[in-house]
Amino acid sequence: MSESSPSDLAVAFRSFPRRLHEALGSLDPDRRARAAGHERAVDEALARAAAALGAPERGEPAKVAGAVAERIAAIHPDRWDDGVLAALRREAVAIGSELRAIADLAD
Repeated sequence: MSESSPSDLAVAFRSFPRRLHEALGSLDPDRRARAAGHERAVDEALARAAAALGAPERGEPAKVAGAVAERIAAIHPDRWDDGVLAALRREAVAIGSELRAIADLAD
C-alpha cells in the first residue's frame, strides 16, 4: 500500500468489511473470541482513517469504511494532501495486517 493510489485505497476500504465478515465467519466460537482484539483494532484503524478525512468515525464497520471510500473517491487527484494520503495508506496496511491475523486464527 505504500505506493497505492487514492483509487486503490478506495477499493481497499470498500473491501475491508467483506473481508472482515469472511474472516470472522470462518472461526469457531473460541477462535472468534480470540479475534476480538483484532476486530477492535480494525474498528480503530477505520475510525482513524475516517477522522483523517472528516468522515463519520463511529458505526458499523461497513458504514465507516464506505464513508471513507466515498470521501477518497470525492477528492480530485490534484487536491490530495500528502500527509492525509500517507495516513490512509498506514491505516489500510494496519487493517490488512489485522485481517490476516484473524484469517490465521482459522488455520
